[in-house]
Amino acid sequence: MTSVNIALHLFATIIILILMIGSFAEKKIDARVPLPLLLMMVLDLVMLMDFPAGELIMQITQSDHGWVLPFKAIHHGCFYGIYFEFLVYLKNEFSPNATTDRRLLKIAAPVYILATLIWITYSIFDALPINETLRRILWPLSRYAGITVPFLTSWMLYRCRERLEKSDWIIMVIVLIVPIIGMMIRSSFPLLQTQALSSTLSILLVYGFVHLNQAYRIKDQQLELARNANTIMLSQIRPHFLYNTLNSIYVLCGKDPKRAQEAISDFSEYLRANMGNTSKPLISIDQEMEHVQHYLALEKIRFGDQLDVQYRFGAHGFLVPPLSVQPIVENAVKHGLGKKENGGSLIIETYSDETSGYIKVIDNGVGFDPSTLIDQDETHIGLSNVKKRLEQVHGDLSIVSSPGKGTTVTITIRRRTGASSDCNPEPLSEPLRGSQTK
Repeated sequence: MTSVNIALHLFATIIILILMIGSFAEKKIDARVPLPLLLMMVLDLVMLMDFPAGELIMQITQSDHGWVLPFKAIHHGCFYGIYFEFLVYLKNEFSPNATTDRRLLKIAAPVYILATLIWITYSIFDALPINETLRRILWPLSRYAGITVPFLTSWMLYRCRERLEKSDWIIMVIVLIVPIIGMMIRSSFPLLQTQALSSTLSILLVYGFVHLNQAYRIKDQQLELARNANTIMLSQIRPHFLYNTLNSIYVLCGKDPKRAQEAISDFSEYLRANMGNTSKPLISIDQEMEHVQHYLALEKIRFGDQLDVQYRFGAHGFLVPPLSVQPIVENAVKHGLGKKENGGSLIIETYSDETSGYIKVIDNGVGFDPSTLIDQDETHIGLSNVKKRLEQVHGDLSIVSSPGKGTTVTITIRRRTGASSDCNPEPLSEPLRGSQTK
C-alpha cells in the first residue's frame, strides 16, 4: 500500500506543478490569479512532498513513531490550511458581504487548528503505551475532524450563492463533496492516504472550471465594452450641448476673455475624455470625476448661480466603465434642475466599503416617477446603456425619485480582488475651476 500511496502522491504532485506553472504564467499576463488560490497550490505541494518524505524517514529509522510526527503535523496543517484559503477565495471573489464572511473565517481558523491538533494528539498517543480506551476515543475524532471542512464550506457557498454562475455552483458543490468522499475512503481503507489527493482534485476543479471560466467571462465583457466604444462616444456628445457650449464661449469672448479661455480648455478636455477614454473598458473613478467636472464647468457658464454643485469625494482609485457617471449628471442638470424655476443644487459623492465603491448623484430638481422610465426614453438619455455596462462589470444602478422632490441615482461597483488595471490614478485633491464645492 505504501508504494501505491507514493505513486498517487507523485501523480498529484505533477498535476499541482502544472497548475502552478499555468497560474504563474497567467499572473504574468494579467495579474488575475487570486492569492488564496496560489496559496492553496503551494500548501498542497508541501503536503504532497511531505508524505513521501515521512515514508522515507520511517524506512530509514524502521519506526512509524517519533520521527514521523512532525511530518504528520505538517501534512494535516496543510490540509486544513488549503480549505481555509478556499474559504478566503470564496469570500474575496464571490461574497456579497465581506464583513459578515470575515466572521466566518474567524470561526474557521480555530476550528481547523483544533482539528489539526486532534490529529497530532492521536498520533502521539498512538505512539505511547497509554490506555487503549483513550486511543479508541481519539481515533474516530481524528478521522472525522475533517467533517468541519464541508460544513464550513457549505456555509460560505450558501453565502455566495447569488454571485455564483450556475456552472460555477455545480463545480463548487463537487468540491464540497470531494473531501467527504476522501474521508469515506480513508475510513474504509485506513492505509490509503486520500487527504492530499482530495485537496489536489479540489484545486484542479476550482482553477480549471471556476477561475478560468471567470477570467474568460471578464475578458469577453471587456471586449464587448471596447466594441461599443464608438457608440458610447457618439451617444454622449449631444448636438444641443455642443451648440450651447460654443454659443456660451462666443459670448464670453466679448465679455470675459480670460474665462472664455478657461471654458475652451474645459471644452477640449471634455471632448478628449469622450473620445479617448472609450477605448478602455475601465477607467479610475478619479478620471471619470474629472470628466464630470469639466462638463459641469461648462454648464455653469450657462446656468450661473442657478446651478450649485457640491463635490464630496470620499473614495479614489476604484474602476468604473468610462462615461458612466457623466450621462447621469447630464440628466440631473437638463431634466431635473434645468426644468426647475430658479435652478437648484447638485451633489456628487464617492465613497466605498470593503466590498464596493459607490457614486451618488443627488439633485433637488423637479423629479419624476421612475416607474415611467423606459429604455428608449429620450428624456433620460443613456441610462439603459449605463446600466447595461455596469452589469457587465458586476455593478448596479438604482434610481430613487418622486415628482417635486428631486432624484438620487446610486452607482455600485463591486470590487474584484486581484483585478488588474493599467490605471494608476492620482486622487483628485480639489475640484476644477468653474465648479463650486462645499
